[in-house]
Amino acid sequence: MRIYLLLIFSCCLLVNAQNIPKYAPKVHRVLFLLDASGSMKEKWHTETRFETAKKLLVKLIDSVEQKNPNVEFAVRVFGHQFPREERNCTDSKLLVPFAKNNSEKIHRMLQSISPKGMTPIAYSITQSATDFPEDERALNSIILITDGEENCNLNPCDAAKQLALKRIALKPFIVGLNFS
Repeated sequence: MRIYLLLIFSCCLLVNAQNIPKYAPKVHRVLFLLDASGSMKEKWHTETRFETAKKLLVKLIDSVEQKNPNVEFAVRVFGHQFPREERNCTDSKLLVPFAKNNSEKIHRMLQSISPKGMTPIAYSITQSATDFPEDERALNSIILITDGEENCNLNPCDAAKQLALKRIALKPFIVGLNFS
């Protein structure tokens, strides 16, 4: 299994030269798209993939909040509301909206989530475009934490095009939780 969370997050907060605005951004917004599909119940070492992802996410957010007051986090979870047998490909919900210093709120929310269903990555990306507040001076990024591939027959690349319209970073900040 590969976990690249810290490296990917560092890249997320850095923007390549073509995307750097001429003014300093007043806030960085990072939306985590968290996979809570049934496959996240699989064991990885001594705990489930989902438990590992939750711990890393909370530690990372807490660390960044302590060092950078201009970062806001939000969490959208997919695959957690309906069992896999229902094949629900719209199972995606913003559970914690953007706010400063919300690591404790995110931690509490994650304790109530159980992996269950499908992996609607493209649908979740499309929905995430509405999660970011309108603010031209913000740098907006998405980090996808998943162990699998889209399994709802949608195209994540098509979904990413909608993000460009809202000035959301289109780089694939993906954290893979899978065996290799």
